[in-house]
Amino acid sequence: MKRILWLLVATLCVTNALAIDQLGIAYRYNGKKQRTPIGGVYVKVATSPNGVVSDKKNGQFVLKLDGLGMGDPLGMVTVSKRGMVVLNKDEVAKWSVQKKPLVLILCDANEFQKLKDRLVAIGRSQAKKNHKQELAKLEAMNAKKQLTLEQYYAKQDSIDKKMEHALAHMDEYADLFARIDESEIDAVSQKAFDLFKQGHIDEAIDLFKKNEQIAKIKKSIRTIEQAKEMRQLVDSVQTLAKRDIDEYTKQAKAYAEALSLLKKNEQKAKMPSIREKAEEMRQLADSAGSLAQQDIDESMEQAKAYVEALKYKGEWEEAGRVLKELADALGTYEAMMEYADFARRQNQYAEAETYYKLCKDKIAPLVKTNPELYEPQLAKVYINLGVVYYCTKRFNESEQMHKAALEIRKRLADANPQAHEPDLAVCYKHLGLLYFETQRYDESEQMHKAALQIRKRLADANPQTYESDLADNYNNLACLYRATQRYAESELLSKTAMAIYKRLADANPQACEPDLARSYNNLANLYSDTQRYTESEKMYKDALEILKRLADANPQAYEPDLAATYNNLANLYSKTQRYAESEQMYKAAIAIYERLYEGAPQQYLSRLAKRYFDYGMAMLNNNKSNEAIEPVERSLKLCKDMMNDKPDKALYAANLSCLVGLHNTNKDYATAYTYNKELLPLLKANYDDDAVKWKVVYSGQLLSQSFYANVLGKFEEGELHSLEALKVDSTQHLAYTNLAAAYLLQGKYEAAEKLYRQYKSELKEGFLSDFDELAKAGVIPAERMADVEKIKKMLNE
Repeated sequence: MKRILWLLVATLCVTNALAIDQLGIAYRYNGKKQRTPIGGVYVKVATSPNGVVSDKKNGQFVLKLDGLGMGDPLGMVTVSKRGMVVLNKDEVAKWSVQKKPLVLILCDANEFQKLKDRLVAIGRSQAKKNHKQELAKLEAMNAKKQLTLEQYYAKQDSIDKKMEHALAHMDEYADLFARIDESEIDAVSQKAFDLFKQGHIDEAIDLFKKNEQIAKIKKSIRTIEQAKEMRQLVDSVQTLAKRDIDEYTKQAKAYAEALSLLKKNEQKAKMPSIREKAEEMRQLADSAGSLAQQDIDESMEQAKAYVEALKYKGEWEEAGRVLKELADALGTYEAMMEYADFARRQNQYAEAETYYKLCKDKIAPLVKTNPELYEPQLAKVYINLGVVYYCTKRFNESEQMHKAALEIRKRLADANPQAHEPDLAVCYKHLGLLYFETQRYDESEQMHKAALQIRKRLADANPQTYESDLADNYNNLACLYRATQRYAESELLSKTAMAIYKRLADANPQACEPDLARSYNNLANLYSDTQRYTESEKMYKDALEILKRLADANPQAYEPDLAATYNNLANLYSKTQRYAESEQMYKAAIAIYERLYEGAPQQYLSRLAKRYFDYGMAMLNNNKSNEAIEPVERSLKLCKDMMNDKPDKALYAANLSCLVGLHNTNKDYATAYTYNKELLPLLKANYDDDAVKWKVVYSGQLLSQSFYANVLGKFEEGELHSLEALKVDSTQHLAYTNLAAAYLLQGKYEAAEKLYRQYKSELKEGFLSDFDELAKAGVIPAERMADVEKIKKMLNE
């Protein structure tokens, strides 16, 4: 019987450990006035079997959660109250199990829509005003003849596209700003907010800036630190007081000093007991710390409003600066993660890496004390670091981070699939992308299919939340199938993804247009591979239309994709022999890559080098051999910059080979000789690795070098290169023309005559034309002129 009772007790204990009552409070938003609790609000989360309704008196609701631990996400949240909408939508979407009550803020739906409509109207007016001002500046520059015709129309198109983008996304910006809680901002920020709502955006931003929210946050942090010191002092005094009352008198002076730090006036009263005094001091410290924390929360809301206003106006650099200052001032995981995410989305990978590592250093020690709360956060840091390493082509480090995240996510998803499977799918996705990039196609497919299995299930249950992720999965698999020439499967998945993104972009262009552009690019690449060039061109142009708008509004985030699309279209035009159009597209891509290279040289060095080479080839195909030299030489210089880091020897050799040919065509044999001298060791290494594959190329360049050496008067070198060419490929009889000339001009008449007679019938024209080139170069020694005439006479007999 006792055993049965103990089993029952154990069962009840386990049940209680897994069951959690999560308290929440629903509030009515009252604008500038204090929020008030509201009842009758229906709340349902994905991880709870039933929905609940908030209490009419205090607005409280209790969610019954099974199988969750501290810090676990609650999943999708459904909120319903007639005539009202959720104001703090982003915070609600991030709800997780926590000790503090969840906060749900609702506002009047009609008032919210009116504010949004007003903000949209203000934004549209501001966008048109900016458009008019920028056009006026452009016309002034054009009047002063500071622009070429091409530059003028390009800038005009850019200004028009910038306004189109702003107008297309105005609703998104208005929604973000309308959700700022005015009850949590001070009088100055309130004035800025009012100015913004009246359409005075620049004045509002200036006022936000003058309010110095970050300075206030730093001051509040210092107060909290002083309060902490006060508590430590109280603890110390209590300990000392137990030993010696005299020591208390000395410590009393310290009390007064600590109090002055907090700028609190102590009321004069009768001397209380030491314990009472200590408790009073502790309460003062707690009160000061609590008030300071409230100041931080208020300043954070103001800083959030400032950042959103900056984004609204397109001042991304300033928005990043503010977020970085917040991260440095607060030093919290949340603030550092927000800035790191911002930097990563802006392609500022060095900054992102620094702050993700700071997040890791902060979270890693806490995992041991509370794994269920902090392991999900650590996994998120690993994922983001893996993405940064992937984007900067540090693939080994990227794999380590993604595998570390996968190990955590698998374990968490096994224990609680409903809460953690979405994040597990993200781990599979990123490993799939990494394996694809490193050509481990079987492993890539395995990872993408594992992610797809989860995302299909999630999208079936909740399409609004997970359909975008499903489309992303289809795109990734489509790219893999294209790379492995499974074109029919690739096309089907690409079209499925594109159909989803089109529908989602109609409803939410800001969130989904970048993914739609990617879908267009993927399908265009497939059509190009399968020689459906007309369809491919249309897809690339559709992608360009979106990416131009996005890059005008936020160049740092979207210019890399825009440059890649220009390059893809340029490659298509080269394939279809539309070389003039190909040139223009490469030129547009290079202009962007040069800017990106300036900011992040190592990241864009390889891409810029390849684009310059492609640009030179397009010029060459367009019969512009002289103009092609400059971009190819630029590509070569960039290749040399890569040699000590991650050399691209194939591109390096291709540039040298091209330059040898271009200068040979111009009969600039000295320059051709110099470049060929640099090329030959690379070709020899290739030949030593694979003689069959490289025999013809290597012997051909040796043959060329023997000719260049001869016309430069380096006859001994000409002889050596000719002999090496024949050693590599004895069927390359043209080498005998250079070898015979090298013998003749060194005074080895008998050896030369033998070759001239032996190959007279086969190589007569080559022998004679070489004599003409040598004569023009003026390198025939005077003492050999008679021998040359003698051989020429023999050849003409």
